[in-house]
Amino acid sequence: MSTIKDSSLANRGIQKILWAYNHMDILKELKNAYQIKMPLSGFRVGMSIRMEAKTACFALLLKDMGALVYATGCNPLSTQ
Repeated sequence: MSTIKDSSLANRGIQKILWAYNHMDILKELKNAYQIKMPLSGFRVGMSIRMEAKTACFALLLKDMGALVYATGCNPLSTQ
């Protein structure tokens, strides 16, 4: 289940995540190297973290590597 305070900001958030991903060469290399092998398949990862574009990129990388990822913002005043 997802609780989004203002869904009209989704496209802007996606753009920020894509921008961050395009500047994170190590994450791109990891994704290219391990996406097919799915080394995290069967693992569950829980994250309570200040969710920013760069941490979203990391969560998505874990998902792309096979993990089931649950993420929540740790500070409701700064993460919307």
